[in-house]
Amino acid sequence: MRGCVMALEENYQAVIFEIEQFIKRSKSAADGMLAFIDDANKADNGNIILTLQNDVADIGADDSVNIKTLDTNKTYSAQIVQKIGGQLEAHIEEGVTEPITGKVLVFTEDNTYILKQLEWLVNQIKADNIDQSMKNRLKILFERKEQCYDLEASADIIGSLNREQSDAVQKSIHAEHFYLIIGPPGTGKTYVIEELIRQYHKKKKKILITAFTNLAVDNIIDRISKEDKYKIVRVGSPNSISPAVQKYTINSLMQNHELYNQMKTLKERFQALCEYVDELEKIHSKMEEDVEKFRENMLILISKKEECEKDKAILEGELGLNHMESDAPSPENEYRMMDIDSKNRLELCRNILKCEKIESQIPEETELQSDIIANAKLKRRIAFRRFFSFTKKQKNALSEMRQNHSKMENHIQMVNELKAERASLKGEIEALSIKIYKDKPGDPFVDSLNAEIDAFQYIYKKYKTSLSEYEITSSENTVRKVLQGVYKSKISLLDGRINMHVSEVGRIGAESEILKCKQATIKQQIYSSKMDGGSIYKNIQNYKDRIAKALVNEADVIGTTVISSCNKDLRSTNFDVMVMDEASQVASYFALLPISKSNKFILVGDNKQLQPIEDDLISKKLNESIFNSMLEKYPNDSTMLTTQHRMNENIAQISNKLFYGGKMLTAENISRATLNLSGRTSDPIVNPENAVILIDTGGSGYYEDEVGRSCSNQKEAEAVADIVQRFSECGIEGKSMGVISPYAKHCEKIRHILASNSSDEIEVNTVHKFQGKEKELIILSFAKSKFQLKENALRFLENQTLINVAITRAKKKLVIIGDFGTLKRSQLLNAMYNEIGHGNILSYKVLSEPRRGLEEEAPDPSNFDERMGLIDKEQE
Repeated sequence: MRGCVMALEENYQAVIFEIEQFIKRSKSAADGMLAFIDDANKADNGNIILTLQNDVADIGADDSVNIKTLDTNKTYSAQIVQKIGGQLEAHIEEGVTEPITGKVLVFTEDNTYILKQLEWLVNQIKADNIDQSMKNRLKILFERKEQCYDLEASADIIGSLNREQSDAVQKSIHAEHFYLIIGPPGTGKTYVIEELIRQYHKKKKKILITAFTNLAVDNIIDRISKEDKYKIVRVGSPNSISPAVQKYTINSLMQNHELYNQMKTLKERFQALCEYVDELEKIHSKMEEDVEKFRENMLILISKKEECEKDKAILEGELGLNHMESDAPSPENEYRMMDIDSKNRLELCRNILKCEKIESQIPEETELQSDIIANAKLKRRIAFRRFFSFTKKQKNALSEMRQNHSKMENHIQMVNELKAERASLKGEIEALSIKIYKDKPGDPFVDSLNAEIDAFQYIYKKYKTSLSEYEITSSENTVRKVLQGVYKSKISLLDGRINMHVSEVGRIGAESEILKCKQATIKQQIYSSKMDGGSIYKNIQNYKDRIAKALVNEADVIGTTVISSCNKDLRSTNFDVMVMDEASQVASYFALLPISKSNKFILVGDNKQLQPIEDDLISKKLNESIFNSMLEKYPNDSTMLTTQHRMNENIAQISNKLFYGGKMLTAENISRATLNLSGRTSDPIVNPENAVILIDTGGSGYYEDEVGRSCSNQKEAEAVADIVQRFSECGIEGKSMGVISPYAKHCEKIRHILASNSSDEIEVNTVHKFQGKEKELIILSFAKSKFQLKENALRFLENQTLINVAITRAKKKLVIIGDFGTLKRSQLLNAMYNEIGHGNILSYKVLSEPRRGLEEEAPDPSNFDERMGLIDKEQE
């Protein structure tokens, strides 16, 4: 065993070491989405809410992500529950020991899970925890291993395939480990893949269909689904899967599974619990507001109390100045009666104040009844819990319930006592009011003070003229005593108000404490409900995983992108055969993921079309496409499809001459296919008989805009819009047209102009985004127009795969526009220019000439070159 490991390490040491280094560099350089988690902003079920710094369109429900905290540098696996605007609700799967808050980075499955799976695979290889089949595949990929062909293997191939297509299917089936199918544009590689699936399905093989893009996978699934004999599962993010194949996603298929109803019941419980928690949160929030109002009212009352105390201090100072004892005799009966009346009024004031104070301490009757009912329920719960509290946590909860019950009992008793005292005071107030006012209106507080003053004035006026000096002195003393009585009455009134405020503060404090107790109970209910919700959510996820596993195990054909081939739903699934479309776009190290899960693999691609995007973190060799790498090592284990069924032969001929050495053929039924116009036209650009037109803007001053590293050209974009308008006027629908440019900035500019012209249904995109698509009409706009081209710009325009893909998206008409005075500095574009030929090249002055309508008489074709203003060799 040890020798085997050593041999394995020697064979793959360099490759494995480089992939390891790549993983480390990628982890440190990975770009996550910046988000913020507020601890106070949680979902009802305990999930976390992430607020994204920038809204991200390609992430949604059921996507797996990693969340890395910036303060603690910890990483957690999570699943997106839902996306609302710029917020994500995520469920942390496990490993949370403390609250997750603050700034975080969110990494999607694309940029984290792949690295994890690569890392796991590398470790398995290093430890020799792989079977012989995997060792053979590694040897095929990284060294060289000849394979055998089982020529006895039967394949009853349908008759609609041409010779090369049939040959590709036969040899793929006969091959022991792998096979390569070269599929130039329009050669029917999807038909070949469809037939391969049919053949392997007959042999009861489990098939993995994968490709670089979701579009390619969906196209294949859509095609094979028309035969109702496959059990198909489409794995990946539902947000990225086309509507036509959504019914094959796990989310859709699980609705027909026997376990779905149980999961649905759990979901309904979960939803009901979420709504219940939401209501509790609202109640808790309202209680928070009430507690805050209590606090504000207490502050107001304390302020009023302090004002009363200040007024009292001032009066006490005044009383001290007039505090003199008098030896004069008391006033006569008149004054005595007024004094008794004054005292009665003062007593009435005191009783009213006392009654108001008690009234403020008594809650509303409905609230009291609610408290009595709640307390009775609490008493029953305590009686029940006494027999079922065994753990420390349960006993603590029981003790807390008893304390709350005791507080509530005291509160109810206090309220009843206050009600009795209030009833007694009301009787006294009524009796005094009748005695004093006899059903007449009045203000006891104002009248009490006025009575004191009236008594003084009455005595003073009555005896003023007849009093002797002794009597005057006696009267002055009496005045002082009266004033003292007035001051004392007012001080007594202020004392009553102060005491009332103190009592009110106490009452509010007591009610606040009761409310806080209720609030604590609600908070505990919220916590318990969220814990229950988390448990239910985990059960839902368990059901989802069980159903997904069952669906994957039962499936004949599983479709997924290369990225999603390491999806958690496929973690433990292996395949008999894997067919990879667009293999020329998949880097060698990347292809390890689906290949490691398959006993046999068939790669379908084109080394003359788009290649993997360059990654500076890995060597050029490992970043080379798996298809190109394998084709270079195993040219004899391949079949090239040579008959294309997409393009008019004049369009196909450009690609054939420039990139395929003249090996390509065009099917007879498509070779002369042209646009179907709604009438006749003399417009040389629209003329359907010319399948390829090149419009040279050289000399027109249509120079590119200065937009930094990218490129755009306002004037050329306007020219593209004019060309679109010409075809629209001739009956060509927007969905049949496509505009391609090598530059994203230029695409944005064209989209903006077309949208303002109500032509926004026309697809405008870069070459990479058009891979795998086709349109009746393609307009290719290069945008570049400068006196000099920098080396990097030339390198971009020399990319054969980009130019090949761009021109082969057109089925019936290809219009190329650009400044070829600039563009011909590229050897490739110069060769394309020459291949198109002078008979199909227009000077831009044609665009500004008056155009004939559809119904006008078509011009004589004998002088076609002269009318079109074609560029001759001298002008060039």
